[in-house]
Amino acid sequence: MPRMPEYGPPTQEMYPRPVGAGTVAVPQRYNPLAPWVEFIAGCFGFHGIGFLLVGKPVRGIAWLALSLVKHAIGAVLIAATVGAALACLVPLDIGIAVFLTLAVRRIMHHAAQPATP
Repeated sequence: MPRMPEYGPPTQEMYPRPVGAGTVAVPQRYNPLAPWVEFIAGCFGFHGIGFLLVGKPVRGIAWLALSLVKHAIGAVLIAATVGAALACLVPLDIGIAVFLTLAVRRIMHHAAQPATP
């Protein structure tokens, strides 16, 4: 009785690359609304949403977690100062939103530029 072939991981590539052939990086296309989403969400205090949209989940989740910590500290400060802390927290949110919007835009710009050898 003939033996059945064993299935497992391949021992070599099905279509081997020619010697000296490199990989070509294809520019990634992003949603052009990502910087706007980052800015608008950031003005409301939810930073990092734009990073999630452009495929940077670690940065996005880190900024989102930090913004939630900032919300908790801000709530305590607002309660302690009877609302006067809003004069500092609102401009802080807008400033961080502008900074992160420019960072998301920079990521999109660098990804659109072809790499030069």
